[in-house]
Amino acid sequence: MAPDYKIRPFRSSDTDQLIELWQQVLPATQTWNDPVETLGRKLQRADGLVWVARRHEEIVGAVMAGYDGIRGWIYSLAVHPQHRKIGIGRKLVDSAESALIALGCPKVNLQVRATNQSVIEFYRRCGYAVEDRASLGKPLSDFPASTDMPKQTSGPCDYHIVEELSDKHVVELHELIQAQWWGKNRSLEDVKKMVEKTSLMIGLVEHSSNRLVGYCRTLTDFTFRATIYDVMVERSLQGQGLGKRLMDEICSHPQLRNVSLIYLACEPHLYPFYQQWGFRTYEGRAQWMLKVQREE
Repeated sequence: MAPDYKIRPFRSSDTDQLIELWQQVLPATQTWNDPVETLGRKLQRADGLVWVARRHEEIVGAVMAGYDGIRGWIYSLAVHPQHRKIGIGRKLVDSAESALIALGCPKVNLQVRATNQSVIEFYRRCGYAVEDRASLGKPLSDFPASTDMPKQTSGPCDYHIVEELSDKHVVELHELIQAQWWGKNRSLEDVKKMVEKTSLMIGLVEHSSNRLVGYCRTLTDFTFRATIYDVMVERSLQGQGLGKRLMDEICSHPQLRNVSLIYLACEPHLYPFYQQWGFRTYEGRAQWMLKVQREE
């Protein structure tokens, strides 16, 4: 694969291009395979098992994976016709397999139409074998007869990422902060100063209302150290994978890609959440110290 092609985890900003790619390469013949609905349901799982291949700013390939604790699955592998035969598909499969291995997955399965011999041969070259089993399926929901499926009233695709905040968003950020146990006494003026001096921030904004509903930020020298602060999602929207989207965005951000160490502080019950991105508790030669200069 040429060096100007990059594989990375899906970001919410990829949504429109990814759906367009799937619609072109994998046109849905059944309503439950509609790309908009498929991606929305997948993002609600918040498992981080979606990858895209990019060339500059264009998405040219993608793949999804899943793992239920027994078997892994690979879904919706697609490469744009103009970018095939250069190893993108294989790299996407490698990314999915590596993530499944890290989760402890012992075996991965996938399905290909029996008449699609070229794709079957591609997977053979990737180490897969056609198994002597029958594939059975049963729809579990009453989907509409047409492909014009109703949109979810609230789901991961209803929000987008911003890296700059409007004045309105800053006010809403102040409200988010005041709803946290550590931020009740922070003033709007101090929050405005914080936003101005922050190295990098990720905001999650609801499409329909242009309302800021999630936020995180980092202070960094962009080389040796970065510290993540203030990961938060509006309380009524928690449990939908939005916090994971914020962490996916900031941990895969190009400006943090070459930073040596990234720090954060959290309560112990949140350790498993942050461990998904490789964070771990640390007891070493150096220990953090704290100096309180004013009460918040």
